[in-house]
Amino acid sequence: MSKIVSVSLPPETRDALDAEAKRQRRSRSWVVREAVAEYVAQRRDAAGELAAGLVAVAGVVMLLAVLLGPSEE
Repeated sequence: MSKIVSVSLPPETRDALDAEAKRQRRSRSWVVREAVAEYVAQRRDAAGELAAGLVAVAGVVMLLAVLLGPSEE
């Protein structure tokens, strides 16, 4: 079930939103809903890529530690 969310936009952003909705022959709500869904998906993907990168770096560090052996001090 959808929930109503209110946001405040500067006049120029609202004008651009209205123009885009008119161009697509969609409602303002539809355009905002699509934009938010795309933003959330991109952020989720970016977080996943960062986590995968950190795991890869940790793997390289562990491999180097094995290959180099214990440090002699």
